[in-house]
Amino acid sequence: MGHIVRSAAIARAIRRLGEPRPTIIASPGFTHMVDRDDFDFHILAPSGNPGEFRAQILEAIHELSPRAFITDALPMGLMGELRDYLPDFKGKKILVSRLLRRDYRKEHKVDEFVRRNYDLVIRSEALPRSFPGHPHSVAVPPILALDPSEMVTRQEARRMLKVPDDRFLVMTVGTDSPDCVDAFFREIGDNRLFSKNPFLMLRFASPYGKPSPSSKHTRYCPLMKLLPGADLVIGYAGYHLFHECVAAGVPALLNPRPRLYDDQELRVLSSRGRVSIFRDRRELEEGVHRHILGAPKRRSPQNISTGGARKAAEIILEYL
Repeated sequence: MGHIVRSAAIARAIRRLGEPRPTIIASPGFTHMVDRDDFDFHILAPSGNPGEFRAQILEAIHELSPRAFITDALPMGLMGELRDYLPDFKGKKILVSRLLRRDYRKEHKVDEFVRRNYDLVIRSEALPRSFPGHPHSVAVPPILALDPSEMVTRQEARRMLKVPDDRFLVMTVGTDSPDCVDAFFREIGDNRLFSKNPFLMLRFASPYGKPSPSSKHTRYCPLMKLLPGADLVIGYAGYHLFHECVAAGVPALLNPRPRLYDDQELRVLSSRGRVSIFRDRRELEEGVHRHILGAPKRRSPQNISTGGARKAAEIILEYL
């Protein structure tokens, strides 16, 4: 879903700058959750065969014949399908990068591949700096679902959530398979601090399968609009939840999950501010003490730019 949100945000910004409608090549999983007024989707057919799926991707690129090809996050594609294709692609090749695991980059010689095959790298995470040897590498703020003008106040978010202003709201967010999300919610709910204190807890789950009975809201998108209404967010340390909490100025306790490409732990450790890690129940309890019991009840957003999508769009169009 993170790939869809970033791609849609950049495509929307390109369109709003007066350019033709971009097209996003995507698998069907999350495409129904984003507003597509400003761009088109080329949706791939589901396939359990990696070879067939790779062939679909390359066929779609050939059919669209774009003057510029923009890759989100994974320079070689999800399954390595771009490794042999990009060297022969005649248009501009642009990578929108985020933090990738160091061992993955080293094993697959990703940095070398990027230097040889991409004309421009747009870095959407500041630390650590990716692809330092690339001659055309530009940093932008995080690329998020909302522009700064679309952010809402705490009071507006509370009205959307139908939560009283004087209640201390803990928002738990799960983005995994239903079984993993339910287990994660149970782990948090069983924490004795939550059972001893009158906190209001809302649970937001990823839109896999049927809505989970443990979740109050399962299909609200973009969740970023509701975050200012929370007093504490507990979830995983993925790109969007991390950067959205920082942008909204909401304290967060994030559990880094093992991912093939994404280094969630390093993302949080590289940050400074109200976002911190918990790895087990003890660290969760300590974090709850620190963020809830020892924190003021009213918080304001931090002065952090969230206009990464528009900035990325401007850089792309200028480069073309």
